[in-house]
Amino acid sequence: MSRIYISGAITGTEDFRERFLKAEKELIATGHDTVNPARLNDIMPKDATYGEYMKMSFELLSMCDTIYMLKGWEESKGANREYGFAVARGIKILMEESA
Repeated sequence: MSRIYISGAITGTEDFRERFLKAEKELIATGHDTVNPARLNDIMPKDATYGEYMKMSFELLSMCDTIYMLKGWEESKGANREYGFAVARGIKILMEESA
C-alpha cells in the first residue's frame, strides 16, 4: 500500500475541494492511504501566506512515497513545485490520466 499525496491546482480555482476529494475517495477505494493538501485550508490560519501553505505541503509530501498529479496540474505554480520536489526526492509519480 502506498501513501499518496494528491497534487493539483488550488489557487484560482473554485472546485478544488471537489476534485481533490474525488481523487482521495478513488485512491482510498483502491487500498491506498492518502494525503489531501486541499484540507489544509480548513486548519491553516486565515492570514497564512502562500509560502506557509507550500511549506506545509512539502512537509506532507515528504511523508509520502507517491504523488498523484491531477489533470491540469501543469497550470499550477504550486503543483509544479511539488512535482519538482517529488522528482528530486525520487517519489513515484502517477498522473490522473494514466492512474
